[in-house]
Amino acid sequence: MLWPLIYDQGNHIQFAHTSFTWSNLATHKAAVTCIILGISAGPQETCTLFSDGKAQQVSCIGPYLVPGSNTIVKKSNSPIHSLSRMDYGNKPTDGGNLILSDAEYELFVSNYPDCRGLLRQYVGSRDYINGMRRFCFWIEEASLSLALNNPEVAERLDMVRRLRAESRGQQANDHAETPHRFVFAPHTDNLGIVVPRHFSADRTHMTVGLVKGSTHVIADSATAIYDATLVDFSILSSALHMAWVDAVAGRIKYDYRYSS
Repeated sequence: MLWPLIYDQGNHIQFAHTSFTWSNLATHKAAVTCIILGISAGPQETCTLFSDGKAQQVSCIGPYLVPGSNTIVKKSNSPIHSLSRMDYGNKPTDGGNLILSDAEYELFVSNYPDCRGLLRQYVGSRDYINGMRRFCFWIEEASLSLALNNPEVAERLDMVRRLRAESRGQQANDHAETPHRFVFAPHTDNLGIVVPRHFSADRTHMTVGLVKGSTHVIADSATAIYDATLVDFSILSSALHMAWVDAVAGRIKYDYRYSS
């Protein structure tokens, strides 16, 4: 949004220092990442790019602080390639009532082994990166009577219904009478790919994961590819894609913030 306005006025980056961690003498330092920019009112013959204690003379500096190009990556709501579409993960809006920890899952299936089929592993960004296990109730219409006849599940669904009915959000209100379903569920039972939305800048590649839709549900803390292919997986995991992410992806502090 900002850079097209700057360039439309004939301005250019004259010099820049790539991102570095801000520091001071305080005991508890703020987690702040800085860059330094110098803007000129017109193009110059040479520009100076500072990085890692070195100065590089270049023909121009782009908005991603890379030399040689003023190209701006624009937002698009549809793919510009033949790969699979990336979407959001599944959103419960449930007050936590449809989600179980690993320990809660083990206790539930021990008490109600006939209801094991109502649960699937729930995988978000932190879950996949850190190897954590959570589960969610994923109740199809054919299993709804079984769910409602279970006292614990019925109580959880009633709490979901009340939370959604009392919410100020229209999406939650619209799904108050179907508390057994997530309010946003692009999920399919086919092969899926978990794509973490936030991950450490120390990683040399994106940690994306293949999951079976028949046993796993991708959480809304991640983005996802449903009906995925191994080609999708290989490209997302590649060093080339990581170079692209490093250049243009968003950031939280110094870490990556990824979006489709």
